[in-house]
Amino acid sequence: MSDINFDPKILTEAWSQLLDENASAKAFIHAFRLLNQVIGMLGKAFSFVNQDVEKKLQILERTEISRGKPGISLHEIMQEELDNEILKKTPVASTTRNILRLY
Repeated sequence: MSDINFDPKILTEAWSQLLDENASAKAFIHAFRLLNQVIGMLGKAFSFVNQDVEKKLQILERTEISRGKPGISLHEIMQEELDNEILKKTPVASTTRNILRLY
């Protein structure tokens, strides 16, 4: 087992913030990091999932930092990629695709 202190109330609160359509990327990353802690506690059988989630969260963090908008919402990220046709140009590495893969 893991030494992580798990508090389901904190996880629930983090996920309830995502119900807002203007949820920030930072809130999204936080909620998935908490969920990823739970996945990590499931043992070696889930280590691949744990690592994959972490890689996608790191991509989202880099995107948030590179855009210079610390409070940017998921909606803004996706709209920006649609407007700039990033989804058509880079289908594998787009932030929107990583958000969808996490869900």
